[in-house]
Amino acid sequence: MIMGHYATALVAYQATTENKKPANIWLYLAASQLLDFAMLVLVFLGIESFVAPEGGGSLAEVQAYLPYSHHAVPAVIWATVASGLSYAFLKDRYVALWVFVLMIGHEVLDMIAGFQHYVFGRDTPAIGLGLYSSAPLAGIIIEAVLCLGICLWFFYRRSKTGEPVSWTRRILLLMVLVGGTLSLIPAEL
Repeated sequence: MIMGHYATALVAYQATTENKKPANIWLYLAASQLLDFAMLVLVFLGIESFVAPEGGGSLAEVQAYLPYSHHAVPAVIWATVASGLSYAFLKDRYVALWVFVLMIGHEVLDMIAGFQHYVFGRDTPAIGLGLYSSAPLAGIIIEAVLCLGICLWFFYRRSKTGEPVSWTRRILLLMVLVGGTLSLIPAEL
């Protein structure tokens, strides 16, 4: 899941603004993807592996083993540290809680519509559906529906609080989040 994680940042942003707190969408966007940023660094360093087939291919052909960024125990540790750091710098428990929720939400959403996850390493129980490996189209559709649902909720909540999202921004958000997700559907089905 990629765009679905970004979409969840809209929930945190709206909840924060509705509670009359200063909200930084960039913090929430970063928190929603921090596990993936960690994965990129760890793959670059050779600590984790993410191997796509040469010349492209489908998500089902990708070999991903991400024990330090995406397995359950490390994800909770990453979320706890990031939440603690956000509290240390911002002195706002509400924002720190949202950072934690976004990161744990990332892990849960990946378990539903991402690659196979484990508690902590291949010798521990597998958790999640692993749809990107077993049924990538289903994983992509679930992510697109999630993005659509969050966008529609966000547009509704913004208009109810007197700050409606312009039609141009609505279209852009839908194109990026829903369209970006649907663009992952392979041409050869």
